[in-house]
Amino acid sequence: MKLTKKSFGTDPRVYLSPTWISNGHWAITRSAVENMPFFETEASARAFFGRKPHNDHGFFTEKDTDSLFETLLKSDRTAWTVTPFLHDNGAKTARIVVSGTGAISVLELSYCDLLGIVPGSRVYTADPTGQSAFTASELSDTMWILMPFRTAKDVRADLDRLVTAASPIAQTA
Repeated sequence: MKLTKKSFGTDPRVYLSPTWISNGHWAITRSAVENMPFFETEASARAFFGRKPHNDHGFFTEKDTDSLFETLLKSDRTAWTVTPFLHDNGAKTARIVVSGTGAISVLELSYCDLLGIVPGSRVYTADPTGQSAFTASELSDTMWILMPFRTAKDVRADLDRLVTAASPIAQTA
């Protein structure tokens, strides 16, 4: 996948580790990045952005991130299904994901687009509540990690309303 300035958001933070590139909400393995030369070093990343990040707090070269992600990737994960439903809190739009037990979580839509997360896809997390990192695979060879979008408690009500509106019973009533 090709990373752009837009991929990092409006207040860019760039975390570089030997294995990962991250903006703090998502992490992508270096091997999955098509334009890797822009992110080889902190200096090349600064040149890519062409300016200092907001408040100059945005570039970090990290060594500990790899061990943190390795621990996450070794944990057992369960599948969640990406729904076609969206949740908008007025500032951002998120895609709703549902576990087999009916738990819901939301993933920021712009990051879903970046990572190729579309309705019908499977995503995986070790947290049954969906409040910790999601991955591309249930195996340790995942290409990306994505944190869920923190949102209001009304997401469950939104999902229930959308599911009810889409049900055949609601359409014939």
